[in-house]
Amino acid sequence: DLPETSFELDAGVSEAVIVHVTVPADAMAGDSDVVTITATSANNPELSAYSELTTTANVVYALMLEPEADALSAEPGETVEYTLTLTNTGNALDTFELEAGESEWVVHLPETSFELAAGASAEIIVHVTIPADAADGDFDVVVVTATSLGDEEVFASSTLTTSAVVPEPEFYYLFTPIVNKN
Repeated sequence: DLPETSFELDAGVSEAVIVHVTVPADAMAGDSDVVTITATSANNPELSAYSELTTTANVVYALMLEPEADALSAEPGETVEYTLTLTNTGNALDTFELEAGESEWVVHLPETSFELAAGASAEIIVHVTIPADAADGDFDVVVVTATSLGDEEVFASSTLTTSAVVPEPEFYYLFTPIVNKN
């Protein structure tokens, strides 16, 4: 975009020409484009000068971790499995590190590092073990965080809430025959 396309200049005078270049939202890191800006004299069309401008897309680091929150329940002593989706929403190859925050219950991440191309996704598995002595309704919350190694200030997290459910005891009835002894 050239906001101004016509200039009237005295001899020996110069003027800054503003050029706006919009990088497409889907441009990958390092993609570039060249535009040639030509200035031609209105008094003498054979007099002209040009400048080639190259614009390059910067690296953008971004990610998404879904769902942002999830909740599962199971019996004491059991392990629940959460499945999260990590997506590289940036425009360059990036490596992401995963970490589980503090938790009272045992949390296990089978994989903690993922290298993803721009736009690629990976399935993240998180195991939470409910203690065998947990009471009905006990719960624990853990926050799983994915961080870009390209820019460690770029991160996303998912809050996982796990609850213990103690099943109702099953009752069995025992019938014994009544025998009259006469």
